[in-house]
Amino acid sequence: MIFIGLSFARPFLFQAAIKAVSEPDLSRAKTGGLLGATFLVFVLLAISRAYAQGLVNKSMAYFRGCIVAARLHKMYRLPQSELNKRAALTLSTTDIAGMERGVLLFHEVWAGILSTGLGIYILSRLAEAASFLVIIPVAIMLSVSYNLTTKMRPAQKAWNEQIERRVASTSDVLHGLRSAKMSGLTKAVASSLQAMMQKEVSSSKKWRKFITFQFVLSQLTQSWTSIVVLGATLFWTRSLSGSAPANIFATVSTTPLLNQPLEDVMMAFSKLTSAFACFERIQNYLLLPELVDVRQQDLGQIADANQAPRFAAQLVGVSTKPLDSGRQLFHSLHADFPTQELSVIIGPVGSGKSTILKLLLGEVDITRGHIHIDKTSIAYCDQKPWLENKSIKENIVGHRTITIGWYNKVLSACCLDRDIELLAKGDDTVVGSACCNLNGGQRQRVVKYFTTVGIY
Repeated sequence: MIFIGLSFARPFLFQAAIKAVSEPDLSRAKTGGLLGATFLVFVLLAISRAYAQGLVNKSMAYFRGCIVAARLHKMYRLPQSELNKRAALTLSTTDIAGMERGVLLFHEVWAGILSTGLGIYILSRLAEAASFLVIIPVAIMLSVSYNLTTKMRPAQKAWNEQIERRVASTSDVLHGLRSAKMSGLTKAVASSLQAMMQKEVSSSKKWRKFITFQFVLSQLTQSWTSIVVLGATLFWTRSLSGSAPANIFATVSTTPLLNQPLEDVMMAFSKLTSAFACFERIQNYLLLPELVDVRQQDLGQIADANQAPRFAAQLVGVSTKPLDSGRQLFHSLHADFPTQELSVIIGPVGSGKSTILKLLLGEVDITRGHIHIDKTSIAYCDQKPWLENKSIKENIVGHRTITIGWYNKVLSACCLDRDIELLAKGDDTVVGSACCNLNGGQRQRVVKYFTTVGIY
């Protein structure tokens, strides 16, 4: 508000300066006063603008932090099948940035409304009835912007969906880049990604055309407003006829100050529509069905306190939810996994071996049956292991504290000691992004080591 007040103080400052220059005898006190006022206005204007922008950026940072935290918490509660779609990548890059712009636009709207009211009041004192003509060009722009608003929202949404597909495909390619090179598919993969990028650019053209047309319209409005107001003041109301140049200059300098907030308010309608489209995508993501853990009470709690449970896990009459293709993997499945024994699941490709493991983890929806499992000590080694871009030792140990003897014992049991000896930096070797510094077997052994340490 201080910045708005100082902005509209400039026309009066210019008016006083022009009047003072036209005086034949200008006193030293008046000269010093004008210089001091000019210095004070522009210094305070710069300080208030920087402070206001800092507050806006702080609110945007708070808003982004809330959205990112909500998205992260939602990711932990979603099933693995939904996470594989990688929609969260697009939310992090495009949609959250779009909502940040919405926060900025919110501040521009209320500041623009305040500036518009103050500007019209000041202009009415200089141009009288002609001051309200400033609304005519803006009203024309408002009607056009309103028509564009209904078209920009689906255009923005379609563009973001193409971005999501391209980002997800690029992420998959980066994770399997080594396999693509070994298979000689680099050109095909590059062509596919390039085609997706071209499709993304094509889908954004409609939205960009709307923005370009709106920008041109806003610039024309800003240029013609000063001409309309000054012409009406000189030839219609004649409130400036025969006036001193100071009054004319004050009128001309006030009109642009009124144009910018009016433009911000009018442009905000279409821009807020784009922000709402991003908000809708984030809202739909946060409203996705969450994973419901249907596993029942731990077997360790059911059994006698003086006797270990017979089974570490049991599947009793479990029927899985049909897939999108309509196929049902398991119907009335019964399986027992004895305690402290090695259980092996074997079968052909696609028979549901991994699905059984995900049933034990609670990652698969079931329609019937019960799952009993001892949750006191459980770990999972995925077929596609995920490791942080840290050293092998940091990935294995993590936040735990283990002895060197136990570390070396498990290292040997997982057959990882030979790999460590072949690496130049040993277990201090950084695994790299997407484990690019390790081969497939080494990745599996590192994850197996990590899983073993996690259990014991």
